[in-house]
Order: sequence, then structure tokens, then C-alpha cells
Amino acid sequence: MRFNLLYILIPSAFIAVVFLLRDFQGKSDYTFFGTAETESRLLSVDEDVWISKIFVKVGEYVRVGDTLAILTSQLKERNELNYGLDLIQIDNDEYAQQKIMSSESASLLAQKNADVAEIQSELRNLKTKDSLDHVYRKLVLGDNVDYDNALVLSSINSLQNKVSQIQNLYYSKINELKEKYNTKKAFSQSEKKQKNALFNFDKKKNHYLILIAPIDGYIDQVAVNSELPIQAFREIVRITPLKSTKVVGFINENSNVPFNLADTVDLSSVVRPNFKTKGIIISTSPKLVELPLRLRRFVEVRAWGRELTIFTPYQNDFYIGEKISISLNVVKNL
Repeated sequence: MRFNLLYILIPSAFIAVVFLLRDFQGKSDYTFFGTAETESRLLSVDEDVWISKIFVKVGEYVRVGDTLAILTSQLKERNELNYGLDLIQIDNDEYAQQKIMSSESASLLAQKNADVAEIQSELRNLKTKDSLDHVYRKLVLGDNVDYDNALVLSSINSLQNKVSQIQNLYYSKINELKEKYNTKKAFSQSEKKQKNALFNFDKKKNHYLILIAPIDGYIDQVAVNSELPIQAFREIVRITPLKSTKVVGFINENSNVPFNLADTVDLSSVVRPNFKTKGIIISTSPKLVELPLRLRRFVEVRAWGRELTIFTPYQNDFYIGEKISISLNVVKNL
């Protein structure tokens, strides 16, 4: 009996077809399409600045590290203004203290003069009274009568000592005021030196901000002009990358594609299958949107699906807007 190879080939071919169909069915169920897109990079700063100079214009190609603009920190201007105002305030306080010291010294001097004048008036009255008593005794009793004025001299000495004490007391108070003023003046001078040292330290630092290009790309928009102030976080320049940075995919509403955020997918160009890379699903919308014409199975028939955003952290050579085939790394079982 001859052995016929068809008995082996036909079942083998059938099994191969089943496996191919199974593989094709699984892959087709978990393959959908999208387009390579890019996301413009918006450049701004986190503080109020003054635009000193812009070096780029719309449509210009820039590379990573290129200088786009020079900005002046408004904090520098504010620090200089605060520094000047602080010095003025210190000088005003010092001047006020000097005026207070001069006024109090003049008041003490006037009080001293009044107290001394009162005692000196009393002293003159005492001397006048003593002279009159001496003359009266001489006229009445004659020249041979002794006149003992020890008590009067003691009173005169006491009043003179009192004048000296009052003068010393007031001079001591005036000197105390001067010493107090000099102490405050020294403190003010020390404070001025500290502020001057801090100001000079800050002044040595770079107060100019240089805006550089973080990526290669084309200048899509310049939102500011030179010699104008802008607020913090306001867009200054927008750069569009040369390469795609994400893929926007659409799953037809009739397809049941199980996926989760952070799943890895295979990406390949539809017209250039050799260009491949991988991506990560980073977001999805629960809302159904109408599929773009080029991503529909039949262009004439309107279709809807879910939109996914896929980040492409790896190097890719996709054209921006190119049709991309997206495949999940799973196979459906029959």
C-alpha cells in the first residue's frame, strides 16, 4: 500500500490556516489606527520680568540651547527701590532722633538756666541784705562794732554749691541724651552697612534671565515684544518640535479593545512599515468622537470611536500627521 502525502499535507495546511486566522483575528481585534502628532512647547518664567531683547521670530528654526530672549528680573528693580527706601527711612529716623535730642537738650538747658537764675537771684538778695545790714550797723553803732556775718557766708556758699550741683545734674542729663543719640546713630550706621552689604551681594548675582530653547523645532509664536514688562507664567515663545511627540489613536465603537492606562503599544507607520517604535497609553476619553476620514474603514461611512493619547518616549521618525498603526501587546483567544 502506497503512502499518500496528501493525508499529511492537507490536515497540516488546515491547521496552519486555523492558526493564521486565529493570529490574524487576534491581532486585528487589538489593532487600531491613529496619527502622529506633536505638542508645542510653551515657554514662560515664574516671575514678573522685563523683556530686554528677543532674538527669534516666527518660523525660525532653533536648536537646543539657542538663546531666544534676554529678560530682566523686575525683582532686581524692586530690590533696588526697597534698598533706597530703607536708606531714606534710616536717615529720616536718625534725623528725627537728632531733632528730639536737640529739643530735649535745649529744654534741659533752659530749665537749668531757670533754676540757676532763681538761685542766683536768691544769692543776690542775700548778699544785698547782708550789705544793707552791715551799713545799717555801721551807721548806728559806729565803726568800732564787730560784724559777724558767718551765717550769711555759709548761706552764700550753700547757694553757690547748689548752683554747681544743678549745673552738673543738667550737664549729666544732656550728656546722657547725647550718649543715647550716639548709640542709636551707631546702630543706624551698622544697619546701613548691613543693608549695603546685602545689596552689593545681590547685585553681583545675575539679574538677567536668559531664555533658551529646550528642544529642536520651529518658532510657532512669539507672544511678546522687546522693552515691555510681562507677568509671571505668561507665554513668551512657543516652539513646535520637528518630530512627533505623541500619537492620537481612535478605537472604533464597534471594537472591544481591552486596555489600561500605562499599557505599552507597538507603533508602526502604515505607509512605511519599517518605521516602528513603542508608546505608552497616557490618557483616554470616555466620550465618543467622530473618526477622521482617513482613519475610517470606509471613508464614505461616518464612524465614531474613543480617542486615546499615546506618549512616544522613544526615538521615532514619524512624519507629523502620518497615519500610524497601533497594536496592543496581547493576543485574543478564540
